[in-house]
Amino acid sequence: MTMNNSSFPVAMCSLFIMALVVLGCGRFGGSKDGGIGDRVKNLTIPAIDANEPFPALNTEAIDALIADVPELAKPREAVMAAERDAIKGALDDLRSKSKATNGPRTAIEIVPVMALGNDIRAGALFSWPFNLTAVAMAAEVDLSGLGSVQQHLIGHQIGFFTTDEGRARQSAGTGTKTITMKDEKTGEVQATATVSIDTAGGTYTSEIITKVSMPLFGLDANSKVTLKGDPCPDSDGKVDLIVRRASNARAGRAGSVFYDKNIEARIVATVGDDAELAGTDIDLRQAIHSMTGGQGVDIITSQSVHVPGGEYKNSKFGELKIIKQNGPDDGWTAKAVEQAFMLASGVLESAKHRWQGGGCVKIEANSPGSVQPSSTTTIPVTVRHKWDGLEVPSKLDAALTGGASIDPASIPKTAGTLAYVAPGESGKTATIKLSASSRRGRATLDLTASTGGASYQIIGGLDDWKTDSKVCDIMKPFQLKGSYGIVMDLSGGLSGTYSYKGQFQTQGSGTYTITLPDGPGKPGKMVGRGSGSAMGHSGSGTENYLLTPIEPCS
Repeated sequence: MTMNNSSFPVAMCSLFIMALVVLGCGRFGGSKDGGIGDRVKNLTIPAIDANEPFPALNTEAIDALIADVPELAKPREAVMAAERDAIKGALDDLRSKSKATNGPRTAIEIVPVMALGNDIRAGALFSWPFNLTAVAMAAEVDLSGLGSVQQHLIGHQIGFFTTDEGRARQSAGTGTKTITMKDEKTGEVQATATVSIDTAGGTYTSEIITKVSMPLFGLDANSKVTLKGDPCPDSDGKVDLIVRRASNARAGRAGSVFYDKNIEARIVATVGDDAELAGTDIDLRQAIHSMTGGQGVDIITSQSVHVPGGEYKNSKFGELKIIKQNGPDDGWTAKAVEQAFMLASGVLESAKHRWQGGGCVKIEANSPGSVQPSSTTTIPVTVRHKWDGLEVPSKLDAALTGGASIDPASIPKTAGTLAYVAPGESGKTATIKLSASSRRGRATLDLTASTGGASYQIIGGLDDWKTDSKVCDIMKPFQLKGSYGIVMDLSGGLSGTYSYKGQFQTQGSGTYTITLPDGPGKPGKMVGRGSGSAMGHSGSGTENYLLTPIEPCS
């Protein structure tokens, strides 16, 4: 981000204040928890810009080495920028390989809202799998040097890289990117992103590794962040995740200056029947082994923390346990344990948005579609886990917009049946909004109904894909047939999803929206947006269709 001269003092002031808040001052005194609890409770995170790249992972290690190798300060910003670009390139590579192997996916939009501290504001659209990797979060000031805040962002982002595609089989995917720096910054930065599952039906491991090499300064810096576990709650409402962050860096003659740091957090969360966090236990561990500024440090500590509900500010930190200590502490431990906690909080937030955003369970119910005026339609409703296929007893709420009625408005525990009564007039539409909550997650589904006027001739497409198809009821699942033997299956209703297959290994998927400005039975339009592939070549685009009313058919 480029700052003009007038904004520089403000940014530096914000940076200074954030450094005081996040890093604290020196030793952690005589507090049993190391004073970390008080700092976390008072932590303030600034407004976050969703368009900045994923943070560089080697920042802290390189900054530590600069004290002994000051000439590293000059290429620092270039190295950090190259590392961010390498991470983005590796994730783009991973995404493209995943699409080529498994076909295009339909994105699920999520709006994450972080819930730490006193003044936290964040909004960004995320989707999975792999349709989010180029987007990360950073503040108006550069967060790469503010360790604890950076850890939260890294944890939050790595949590979204865990994909549920391929869960039924053993699978793995890797993306890489190497960037070569020139001139006085001569060196190489490499990033590798991997998502894997060890056994069919098992849980995923997501990992990002970066390597920085600059022979001119004797610099060899390596970082890795790894997340293992399932962000979806099990049948008891438990989520068990382990996140690890490791860095090691060498510089100077024969690597005489070094900085090694490992932080780890095991997160065991309990989810209530309302899909909200009931409580979380986090086990933290940190290890520092370094020789910088003429001072050797070798410290290993652990600490436990309990988070009631989702209230991080009310976290209860256990006693700080010193496993090993050689050399003075000088705040190393407090900083590292705090960073481990913030890394864990970021992971937990991403997992929560997944299970609360429809990423773990789904509602199974069919839209009434085109019905007779004043008729009654029964709608069986089941909630099912997306990946193990088991039925998930859930509280279901049903809200109707349009005429005439839906009964009951709530089912205490699914499976169950709803009864929709249509309005007494022709040409009316209605939407039934379903919302399900359980300890395994939350899901929503919109059902549509119409009293007549749902038969249309649909003409249009994109490029070589053309269709001229008769559809008897657009409110129910329907098909479009066209060129190259392509058959497109649409979910039905005024908006939904589609998938298609055809000759030449053609396949794809996307979403669509139908607009009927003058109401049912009148001309309208449909717009589809998606991606697909043919003969191994992939692409995306927007299709446009015209809807012309026809006589009712069946």
